[in-house]
Amino acid sequence: PQIWIDFFGAHHATTWISHRATAKVVREVTVEQLQRDHVRVKIDLSTNQLWGYLTDVTTASLQVRVRRAPQLAEAPRSPLEGLLIALEAGHGGARNTGAPGVSGSLEKDINRMAVDELARQLKAKGASIVELRPDDTNPTLVERARRATESSATLFISVHANSADQSRGYLRVSGTSTYYKYPFNRDLSAAIHARLLEFTKLNDFGNVGNFNYLPIREVTWMPSMLVEQAFMSNPEDEAKMLDPQFRETMMKAVVLGVEDWLSEQRAYLASELKSQATAADPITTSP
Repeated sequence: PQIWIDFFGAHHATTWISHRATAKVVREVTVEQLQRDHVRVKIDLSTNQLWGYLTDVTTASLQVRVRRAPQLAEAPRSPLEGLLIALEAGHGGARNTGAPGVSGSLEKDINRMAVDELARQLKAKGASIVELRPDDTNPTLVERARRATESSATLFISVHANSADQSRGYLRVSGTSTYYKYPFNRDLSAAIHARLLEFTKLNDFGNVGNFNYLPIREVTWMPSMLVEQAFMSNPEDEAKMLDPQFRETMMKAVVLGVEDWLSEQRAYLASELKSQATAADPITTSP
């Protein structure tokens, strides 16, 4: 993985870049003048996954913090054990009710029920939860993003329900989908999407990148993604989302998708630790 930082109205005059032997996450920093007044700083990482970053601008500098990988429970325990997960039930409150269902249900309520079930299953796996939109409150999207970042959760999952224009028929569009903004969130979103298709048998509406929903755009301190369960505008989809048994199955798919992705990261981290330990072993020879 790489982090790119573009400076405009800038000139490359760097004479040296120090890399300390104690660095564990950042492998190398390079600077390139792409064109006149456009400089790019590239941060190459040592790991296979970017776990988050933050930028802070001061009067004299731009500071970039790159997050270390979390400690994941050893197999066969769930990799979710001991992690803090940030959850957001989309919409909320008296005015921000979200998309209406064909039967009159409200998206905010469907999202609330789904997140409550998701939280229950995550806790059963040993995770802890931070709720960004508790009960039927309606914090601003900026506030939701702030709460997620300040929690320093390992992951952020937002849960919504989709909707489409009904002028050409209620049954025209249906299905489940997942969304992410930045490339380092793609594989987590794809893992959840694959499990949703497997378990729900809903139509595939895609794993969508470059999605500009403010919380998953602003929250860069952890992998972040959004689940659109199904379509409020499709009566069959709506009925399924209102069914407690189907809701349990759908949230189980989300949990399994997260576990799939975390298990891959755990295997990689374990192999890295093993290779580091081998490299540190003293060389011995037979007499």
